[in-house]
Amino acid sequence: MIDPRHVPLVRCAVAAVAAAVLLCERYGRFPARRRLFFGILGLCAVLGVGAFYNLGYKQFWNERRGAWTFIHYPDHRQTYGTAKYFREIGYRGAFRADMAAYLEDTGAGRESVA
Repeated sequence: MIDPRHVPLVRCAVAAVAAAVLLCERYGRFPARRRLFFGILGLCAVLGVGAFYNLGYKQFWNERRGAWTFIHYPDHRQTYGTAKYFREIGYRGAFRADMAAYLEDTGAGRESVA
C-alpha cells in the first residue's frame, strides 16, 4: 500500500517537471528537441492521470457500498449535474434543485429542512 502522503508529492513533481519542460521550450537557449520534450510531456500526462486516481489505490470510502472507491460520489454528483444542467439552473440553482429532488423523493415538507 502506498503512503497517502506520497501522492501529493508525485502530483507536485509531475507538475514541476511539465512546467520546467514548457518553460525550457519557450525560453530556453537549447536547440529545439521536440521529440524529447513531447516524450517527457506525454509521460507527465500519463503520470498525472495516474496521480489523479491516487496511483491506482482507491481513496474514497463509500458508506452505502461499504467499500473503497476511486470516485468521490458526492463531488461527482455535484459537478456532473452542474455541468449538465448549467443553462437551466446555474451553479447556485444546483443546491435548490438538490433540495427540491430530496423533498420530492422523501415526501418531506419544506419546513422540515428549513
